[in-house]
Amino acid sequence: MRARPIRHGFTLIELLVVIAIIAVLIGLLVPAVQKVREAANRMSCSNNLKQLALAAMNYEGQNQYFPPGWIAPNSVYTLPGAGIIMGPRLNETRCTNVMVELLPFIEQEGLVKKWDFVGNNNLMNAANPNGPAGQVVKIFLCPTSVVASQPTAVVSGATYGLNSYGGVGGRISFSARTTALPQAPNTNGTSPQPIAPAALNVSGSTTIHATLDGMFYTNSRVRISDVIDGTTNTLMFGERQHKDPIFDKIYTSFPILGWSGWGWVNQENALGDFLVGGCQPINWSVPASAVGSPNSSNNNWIRMKLSSMSSGHSGGANVALADGSVRFLRDSLPVATLWALCTRASGETVNPD
Repeated sequence: MRARPIRHGFTLIELLVVIAIIAVLIGLLVPAVQKVREAANRMSCSNNLKQLALAAMNYEGQNQYFPPGWIAPNSVYTLPGAGIIMGPRLNETRCTNVMVELLPFIEQEGLVKKWDFVGNNNLMNAANPNGPAGQVVKIFLCPTSVVASQPTAVVSGATYGLNSYGGVGGRISFSARTTALPQAPNTNGTSPQPIAPAALNVSGSTTIHATLDGMFYTNSRVRISDVIDGTTNTLMFGERQHKDPIFDKIYTSFPILGWSGWGWVNQENALGDFLVGGCQPINWSVPASAVGSPNSSNNNWIRMKLSSMSSGHSGGANVALADGSVRFLRDSLPVATLWALCTRASGETVNPD
């Protein structure tokens, strides 16, 4: 009769060694998984921008000009003290912007049918939180962006669907409402001549204003022939990461997350929600030393952030060019090069790579 073999279990040391090996393997695996996930997110973001660029090109093919950045309807000029640097008046009563204009070209005809282009009463307000401008449009969201996990926001009682992207408005894309802004020069109803930006030093006495030298701005109707620098050298869309603690510290009443409503159309400050620029380097944030008027969009720090591009991607941000291609711009890109890419007719030849 055979004796049964004696079964031995793991010793405590062996168990600890196995646990340590598993921990090491997990430690090696997690960064790899995160890297793969971010690569997938970046590819998805790139595809979103590609679709927006193609939509804008299809819009231009149908209308012979690219969609306006924002249309300032005639009613705006009845507001006391209202004024903004803009392109030629279009004799329009519609309330719309570049993202709204692209809706039919990204398979969102249903939202267009619900849109109130005149009174914008059904777009977003406390009485109608489910209005069309409060809807989430997936193509407007980068998976890495903070707004992807929080795609709506309530601002002043209105529900907004949020947006990770913006049309490129030039070197400086944002101007707030003010009584001191002149209308941009207009030559025979064509696109206005670019306005030279003021010094970007916030200690200067001149507040920076929109330069109108990009693809989209107030009352813009940029044509292919207006893109003198070439479509391969001109940015059309870029990312904004709605995360900046010093911005929020300065502007406590309207933190930067709320500056991302793709369907906000009923006043000038809406420009900060769907236009971006090249005012500062990619992924620039307001410095901790920033000072200025709190809770004011006339603050230069606020204008610079809203006129800059950033992303949740490490090392840079995705952009779409006017030829429909998509590139990843490093945050080490010199500002002078970025400015050249953001302008449509400044005479530079720049390689976005």
